[in-house]
Amino acid sequence: MPRPSPHVEPLVLDRSAADYDLATVRRALAARDWATAAGVVARQPGDTRTRMISWAGEDADRAFLAGVHAADPADSTAAAMLAERMITDAWEVRTAQRAVHVSAEQFTRFHAMLRETEELLVEATARQPADPALWTLRLITARGLQLGEAEARRRYAALAAVDPCPVTGQLLLLQQLCPKWGGSLEAMHAFAAESTMAAPEGAHTAQLVAEAHFEHLVELPERERMDFLHSRQVREALQWGAHRSVLHPRFARTLGWVGVANSFAMLLTLADDVRTADQLFTMLGPWVSPHPWDMIDDDPLAGFRSVRERAAVARRYRWS
Repeated sequence: MPRPSPHVEPLVLDRSAADYDLATVRRALAARDWATAAGVVARQPGDTRTRMISWAGEDADRAFLAGVHAADPADSTAAAMLAERMITDAWEVRTAQRAVHVSAEQFTRFHAMLRETEELLVEATARQPADPALWTLRLITARGLQLGEAEARRRYAALAAVDPCPVTGQLLLLQQLCPKWGGSLEAMHAFAAESTMAAPEGAHTAQLVAEAHFEHLVELPERERMDFLHSRQVREALQWGAHRSVLHPRFARTLGWVGVANSFAMLLTLADDVRTADQLFTMLGPWVSPHPWDMIDDDPLAGFRSVRERAAVARRYRWS
């Protein structure tokens, strides 16, 4: 009889805890040690560098980053990290609520803050047009400033020209293609599938497949969501995405891998593929990403435990 999945405790919700380099960058920024932080970021390949800049910059000291950028405006890492912090501040004003729940005053302040960030990014991109982190961040400002899908795709094309596998930027363009930002379900799913097929097997890119299904779920009435997840088409799409990425032998546990595994673990459990989900929970051990669990519980750890238990119980029930 197959053994049940171990329930590893305590769980860890800190994204940097699963990545030594990200933790090092955050400690260096807290200590105002830009040389160390920049050195670690510089040795990261491709999209890992972009994601590290984003995750480290979102909670770094803004005044410190502004000082580093002022001292060397040509340092695109400093410019990108400062822009990330400015974007985080702007989105805190707007909140993550849908537009109908955001006040006119919030929007006015939000757009003013994003325009300031856009100016910084335009100048930085003019200096360093081949830095993918800058183009990635400009996808966020394009969406927040409501510049439209055509402009977002133009910026994405500039990004793809300098990074052949820009997962962070792809996740951002996927948001632009969501219905809530003026896109469509068809465009969203098509982009996720096309990007996954174009990426090397084992790449993190297939997270787009999971994220497209999350976005599809929130567009459905609650009473229809489980029927959607239990459909053969959806289950097969999720299985394909998982085996193309997190369950592929070439899958690398580089920065962001925890989020890929968490997303597929949750969706596959809810889609009733507990065998595959159980593999992912075993792989994850104690590592929990805030998303997607905050979609089902204000406490992501509680959401993770609930779904993990559901997968383990179903597995024991079916195969005991």
